Amino acid sequence: MLLVPSHYVELLVGPNWAEVLRDQVRLVAVGRRVEVDVSKCDVALQERLEQYVVTNRRVGQQLLDGSAIGPYVVVRRLLASAAQQAGTKSANRGDLVSELEALRTVPETSLVIDALLGAAVDETTLRTLGEFSTDGVRSSAEVRVEGWREWPEALGGAASANEIERVFVLSANHAGWRDRMVRRLTRLDVYGVELLANPEVG
Repeated sequence: MLLVPSHYVELLVGPNWAEVLRDQVRLVAVGRRVEVDVSKCDVALQERLEQYVVTNRRVGQQLLDGSAIGPYVVVRRLLASAAQQAGTKSANRGDLVSELEALRTVPETSLVIDALLGAAVDETTLRTLGEFSTDGVRSSAEVRVEGWREWPEALGGAASANEIERVFVLSANHAGWRDRMVRRLTRLDVYGVELLANPEVG
């Protein structure tokens, strides 16, 4: 088995890589991540992918060391997504309890929670912290947290060495019956932003 992150395969083969490679690859779950077993691919492609993995490990080390990095691309990919499940009884409702607790542990997202999920939306603060939009009852806020750090599973899990920031998109609903923060948080999408070697160079 030769596992390669799926977004590496996309960068080298193209956005329709799954169709192009078809029976030559299979998806393998590695924790929260999905990687691609490319051991049945053409040897030349295997070698290119292996070399790209090695090159990006070097880029990750350069980021850690603060040393110069060659030509690169910035990639944003979805790491986690959770949506509140409907239900009239608390036993049937799928509130985003663990996500809300995890967001509380990060200073930047904790500020967003207070501003977005309070009894009244603090639009001024939210526009200061990141992007914000609302239609009155429903609101959405996006905040970027720069730098590498340890992340809980509810916020996408461990960062790759190449991650330079994480983006959180929170959706809220302030309908009158939503009387608590956890009821107002309706969706959370978490994206990782990575700096990777430019696959078209070298």
